[in-house]
Amino acid sequence: MKLFFSRTTVEGVYQKLRLLVIALPLWWLSIASAVQSLDLSLISPSGPNSPVVVLGDDLQKCDGGRNFEVVLVPAKPQAIAPVPTFGNITSTGNRLEFLPSFPLDFGSTYRAVLYCKAGSVVESSWQREFSIPGQKVAREVPKVEISPSATDLPANTLRFYLSFSTDMRGRFTRRDVSLRDEEGVERSGAFMSFGQELWSPDGRRLTLLLDPGRIKRGVSANEVDGTPLVPGRRYTLSVLDAETDASRAVLISAGFRAVEAERRPLLPDGWSVSAPSADTRKPVSLIFDRVMDRALLDHAFKIVTASGEEIRGRIQGATGERSVDFVPDEPWKIGEFAIVFDGSLEDVCGNRIGEALDHEAWEKSLIEIPRIAFHVR
Repeated sequence: MKLFFSRTTVEGVYQKLRLLVIALPLWWLSIASAVQSLDLSLISPSGPNSPVVVLGDDLQKCDGGRNFEVVLVPAKPQAIAPVPTFGNITSTGNRLEFLPSFPLDFGSTYRAVLYCKAGSVVESSWQREFSIPGQKVAREVPKVEISPSATDLPANTLRFYLSFSTDMRGRFTRRDVSLRDEEGVERSGAFMSFGQELWSPDGRRLTLLLDPGRIKRGVSANEVDGTPLVPGRRYTLSVLDAETDASRAVLISAGFRAVEAERRPLLPDGWSVSAPSADTRKPVSLIFDRVMDRALLDHAFKIVTASGEEIRGRIQGATGERSVDFVPDEPWKIGEFAIVFDGSLEDVCGNRIGEALDHEAWEKSLIEIPRIAFHVR
């Protein structure tokens, strides 16, 4: 998934994001004695893809479409809070239906919750637990990789990626990620919350975006809260297994040290290319002067012949994201070639070719995207 930010409007974007009204999970509500109980009934779903149905005239007392939620109740409530379930809600008169976006689990316990509010005060509420008939199926623990994988990362690193072996949408959330410093202190608030997860189209890669308002200098959040990462400190990013392990065991973790922020624009003139030999399928190796954004490398450049014909092949990233290899589908022929970059190429700090993310308003970006030529002999 490619994310783009206007360099001159980061402050405005950040302020708007802070004003987003994000629905709070309903499990945290402590129902006081003054809160009245709604008179409603539940029709439990007959299968994993069937709707959850709530019936009753009291549905007309509040907006069910905004105040209804289905949550997965963990086996050990003290280990993890109930996880909201994604789905679509339709409410007409005395009937409400919740259709899950992803199949519900056999044997798992769910809780349907509805509450009515007057302003910020909860006046009435209702909740019922249910389960899907059938034997609970143990799921295979997914494999996951964390990038960037470099052990030294600039303090203004903008994104992390979690790449899974299968579609994890609806089964994994940003809350299953832990970022702690060298003293074991959780760096809460380091990642942005949009009210929805930033998944790739195939559901296998989750983007974790560090708060750009705390990274860019001159923005109020940066001055008040400071940067999420501090140069010289060590951190551990852990992915927790909330789906197959109620104790939230660590699936994978990556340790790194924060170094000085990288605020220079990308300048390909300082990169080196290792050219292959003719009549081989050996890769072209492109070596950078910094840690790059691995997800963007897949689509941010191509290799062409002297006549402009594109060479077909695949891109292979190296550990540490400081180099990348291009492997052609067909053997190389003698001649001149060029690496042509796309304007979307970024390093891990969001700096682009000829334009730094954290730049002064009067600074102009490079309009013409350069290319790097190499010869095959």
